[in-house]
Amino acid sequence: MLYLQATQKARNALGVVSEPLNPPGQTTSALGNWMVNVVPIGSRQAFLFMSSRSLLSFPIMIGMRQPTLRDMPSFLSHGLKQLAPAMKLPSKRLSLLLQGFDEIAVCKAIDRPLLGAFRAVAADYAHRVNAEGGVAKANIGAIISAVNSTPRKMLEYKNSFEVSNELLQSSDA
Repeated sequence: MLYLQATQKARNALGVVSEPLNPPGQTTSALGNWMVNVVPIGSRQAFLFMSSRSLLSFPIMIGMRQPTLRDMPSFLSHGLKQLAPAMKLPSKRLSLLLQGFDEIAVCKAIDRPLLGAFRAVAADYAHRVNAEGGVAKANIGAIISAVNSTPRKMLEYKNSFEVSNELLQSSDA
């Protein structure tokens, strides 16, 4: 089982407001549990996903139709499939990673250091999109790659791509 650690804003957007939520549990997924928040990116709102172990992240823009909790597994799968070429991830390893997305439970995002890193990643996306003139002009794929290539103190100054690949390689053994 994979735990999706949702901020209050994400829980509100997904309609999971009044349900009692458990803290995140352990997962067998190599990249750990995932965090999700709703953040502004340029003039749009997006679900921002981030791995709890590698800080690998990607936004999924919110369109005309309001997504539901049932959309989250497909959003996670889609985001990772889009990142796979930049990570040079073999299809076999990607398939193994996506198997853990069959069962997802939502829980509260409560880890303060991880929430701090998540805020920094969200700010990085917002800054890079605004610097390129907004969502309409920005190369979102290049921005996702740049954010995930940025060394992070929490990762001992490695970047998310490096740590993700290390975690996936160690899970193969």
